[in-house]
Amino acid sequence: MTPYYEHAGITIYNCDCREVLPTLPKVDLVLTDPPYGTQLLGGGYGRRQLHSVDGRNGRTITGDCDLSVLTDTVPALVRITDPGWLLAFYAPRKTPEFIASVGPLWIGEIIWDGCCPGLGYTVRYQHESIAVLRVGNAPRPVAPIISVIREYGEGVDFHPHQKPIALMKKLAAFIAGTILDPFMGSGTTLRAAKDLGRRAIGIEIEERYCEIAANRLSQEVLCAPPAKVRGSEQGSLL
Repeated sequence: MTPYYEHAGITIYNCDCREVLPTLPKVDLVLTDPPYGTQLLGGGYGRRQLHSVDGRNGRTITGDCDLSVLTDTVPALVRITDPGWLLAFYAPRKTPEFIASVGPLWIGEIIWDGCCPGLGYTVRYQHESIAVLRVGNAPRPVAPIISVIREYGEGVDFHPHQKPIALMKKLAAFIAGTILDPFMGSGTTLRAAKDLGRRAIGIEIEERYCEIAANRLSQEVLCAPPAKVRGSEQGSLL
């Protein structure tokens, strides 16, 4: 499959990750923010109300109605990381289903405290959970991660689930080597990898987010040769 973007060790594919994962080489770390499966729940972190252009049905995320996309993807992620590590965000309200979907890979969790409570009429969630998953005889991490990370969010200018770059850098530093994000969104994982001088692969099903990610990456490339971007004029990325 032809990459959407490819430059300086960073590659983006615009497709359903289930299509391209079987063709990819091994990676050392999967760091990803998959669909939470919360779209049909009341509240849904308030994103439908805050970012909607059509009542509660505006700014939604592909595959976010349930955890079936994640469940379908786990076997391929195990193959591509064996032995290695996976760090995956998930919604606290979906904890039992998420743990069931990853099975014996689960060894613990990290809490991201965004320092600002979301909307809600029962529990106003200020945190998101990050599962720590181990595949096979994974190498020892470069450094253990503190179980609670406090980083203010950077808003949701690019994506409803946008994460702060400082948070993603801390998570990316967990283990050395190549990083994969099969649910790339607006590309914060890849930006973190680039800032850390790491190789990374991102996969995103929605082309609008691939374009945003390519823009974010290209802004870091000031004097380097032009990046290869499918379906876009290079000038639009500068």
